Amino acid sequence: MKKVVYFIVIMVFSIYLFVCKNKDEFNKIPECTNGSVEDGCLMVTTSNQLEDKDRHLTVTPGVQLEVKDLSDEYSIDANTLTTYTNSNDINRYVNIEEFIQFFEGAIHPLSVEKDKDLTLSLEVETENEIGENEKYNARIVFDSDDETIYFSDFHYSEYLNVDAETDFGEGLVVIDYITESKSLEKTMDLKPYGINIVEKDNKYYIPLYLANLLLTGDSAHIYDVNYTLYLFDNFSDAMFTEDLTTYQKVKATNKLFSNSKNFLALLFDYYYGLKDYKQVDSYIKEFNDYELEEQDNFLDYYNELTEFLVDNDDLHTWLISTGYNLDMESYTPDLSNLKKSSNIYRNAISSYVSHQCSLQTEEITYEEIDGVMYIKINAFSEQTDELLKPVMEIASQYDDIVFDVKCNGGGMVSGVIHLLSYMTDEPIDIHYRDEVLDINNNLIFETTESNYMDKNYYVVTSPVTFSAANLFVSIVKENELGVVIGEPSLGGACAIKMVVLPDGSIIQMSGPIGFTNSDYETIENGVTVDFELIPSDYDETYERRAAFFATSKDINSSIDYQNFDDEMTMDDLVFS
Repeated sequence: MKKVVYFIVIMVFSIYLFVCKNKDEFNKIPECTNGSVEDGCLMVTTSNQLEDKDRHLTVTPGVQLEVKDLSDEYSIDANTLTTYTNSNDINRYVNIEEFIQFFEGAIHPLSVEKDKDLTLSLEVETENEIGENEKYNARIVFDSDDETIYFSDFHYSEYLNVDAETDFGEGLVVIDYITESKSLEKTMDLKPYGINIVEKDNKYYIPLYLANLLLTGDSAHIYDVNYTLYLFDNFSDAMFTEDLTTYQKVKATNKLFSNSKNFLALLFDYYYGLKDYKQVDSYIKEFNDYELEEQDNFLDYYNELTEFLVDNDDLHTWLISTGYNLDMESYTPDLSNLKKSSNIYRNAISSYVSHQCSLQTEEITYEEIDGVMYIKINAFSEQTDELLKPVMEIASQYDDIVFDVKCNGGGMVSGVIHLLSYMTDEPIDIHYRDEVLDINNNLIFETTESNYMDKNYYVVTSPVTFSAANLFVSIVKENELGVVIGEPSLGGACAIKMVVLPDGSIIQMSGPIGFTNSDYETIENGVTVDFELIPSDYDETYERRAAFFATSKDINSSIDYQNFDDEMTMDDLVFS
């Protein structure tokens, strides 16, 4: 069931990222210069160098990092990890064999074979998407001569993590899985991105940031700062509430920023789910328009990085932490020099303010409005099912039910399925594409308990309705489970991928899994409404107008407006 768990989780779109505080400069420290490991400085070399004569690189035994576990879902037995330095690089390296042993407990064991290259083999006893026992196998081959990595299944990482402590698919059953039979193979060429695989004495070394991408699975991550290595996961914000500003900073250098730029280009070329949608041939070329490596301080570097992310116009792709080099709470992006129009950002912010979404602090709230059960669902989480049950028990007494998702920025697909189970007694199809391998898929779900209520359903949307909420609206409209009212949803089609960059910042990005309609057309652009309902600024009558719409029944004939307040006019109702 690994693949199911992987895409059931879509990170919530966080509009607060746009509401930042004042900028604050940071302290920098020099490089180590005496050939020793010094606390807080940027280590460049130590003793006992291992020379790679063929490519003139050296690998140096470095510091041991002590583990600090912030993960609620995974744990590892190891307490330390030895890192290495490369004479041609400034970022830490790891021995691949040592790293996978270090990370056992969060990932399944990987067997190792070495000949002219290093091969990692993954063999996992698991359940497939429809609950049948099967043995999953995958291989990853590191070729240090060609600087390539071969994957027998490019999405092996969906199977790499051990089971999380929490069952995020609780209450759901996959009854069928339909997919296209296509090759899952892919080869990653590191040469265009200046990333090395170093081999010496039959030992293989890669940058720690690359090991974090390839060898920790889709749900677990590490973060290194000074002598500490944090373990964190996708399901908790613990890493982002940890105070990293007490750590000494690394020196802002062109090489460090160049490493991050090259790594970003690799990420977007191999993992970005919207690369073809945005008609990009190579992100190496795209990043050449941005002067990331030319910056001489972290503030200007993060401004340049944020400029690229905003220009990309994808709210799933964003800088979520500046790490220990800059205080994220005091960082306000300078977006005065945007190279491209960013309508998605502007529309989202405008609608967020107009609907006063900042006041919606609870996941689910409800009230009766003029005989209509009006339910606001402001997020989808692993708790959605339990939160819905008492509310829907009350809602069962009403004929007309409104699900208001106009301030819902997304969350977990499992919450979407649980909500849909009240609207239909049919199995629920979740269509999605593997955008990297060009494969169409359909997972068909049922809930373990029947929740169906035969009611008149209405869904209220806005340009804040995003991600998993956008998927919910798409399924409702396509399957005619209810009437969609309001404004077109914001969009957001991809499950997100979280990545730690070489400079210590953390981004999230639209990953390879893209949700679609039943024709496998992306829902990235959002979903149109059946009937338009336009808000005014700080609109205090919007919910009542939506409820009145629900009770009008024949929406194409004349409507009795007498239930409205005297000051309300026809201008307050706008239908498409």
